[in-house]
Amino acid sequence: MSYKKIRIGKITKAHGLKGEFKVYPYTDDEQTFVGYKKIYIEGINEPFNVKNSRRANGMYICKLAGYDKIEDIEKFLNKFIFIDYEDKRKMAKDEFLIGDLIGLEVFNGDKYIGKVDDVLSYPVNDVIKVLDYDTKEILIPNVKEFVISIDLEKNIMQVKLIEGM
Repeated sequence: MSYKKIRIGKITKAHGLKGEFKVYPYTDDEQTFVGYKKIYIEGINEPFNVKNSRRANGMYICKLAGYDKIEDIEKFLNKFIFIDYEDKRKMAKDEFLIGDLIGLEVFNGDKYIGKVDDVLSYPVNDVIKVLDYDTKEILIPNVKEFVISIDLEKNIMQVKLIEGM
């Protein structure tokens, strides 16, 4: 992969006076999120050690080692947090990170369709946004009836489009 970090959430606000903060997570995998021991904060290259984290009302409350006052963490508010790509959880065979899909070349059989530009998350299923040469947008539901295969090594996604897509 061409990148080394994965964005996993955003620090939203302080929690209490002892250096804890709330994080809006970009993952729904609670076990993985609370297992992170090292994170990066947007704009800072050095990693931070996570002292503890816990889930609370759809958010996470985190504390960094050595940051014990609200004043210590104010500079981190509204910043994204990242982990090293190597620290991501083990993915199932048919499961991919959105960042891994962006930029894949999309084919319908032998016909080139375009490149994955984004993945839109909806409650029922994700939708893959593909841009063709003319920057025309094609939306493909991320379900096995339409997405036939994904090969990250070859940078290719095979889809089966129906009339009107």
